[in-house]
Amino acid sequence: MAWFIFYLLFLISLVLIWKFQFGIEGKDERGLTILNKAGSISFALIPIGALLIEVFDRHIQPLGYGTFKMCIWSLIMGAFIVNASIIQLLKRI
Repeated sequence: MAWFIFYLLFLISLVLIWKFQFGIEGKDERGLTILNKAGSISFALIPIGALLIEVFDRHIQPLGYGTFKMCIWSLIMGAFIVNASIIQLLKRI
């Protein structure tokens, strides 16, 4: 059930990001600034998360291939969810 909610949040975040990015609001100067700030914050989490996954894999417990794929997929989905959340937050400011 938790994965279903996570996938649903991911799809909603994709719609929100695309709606903002390709809409009128995302094409002006303020919209481009919001997109740059949100992207620089949220996608900086991917290398940090990949490093944590790698440290866990090497030093704590080896991960199987399926578990490793699921961790990476979760990391990418989480980055998109954070990106959409930051966009919505910066739009209101």
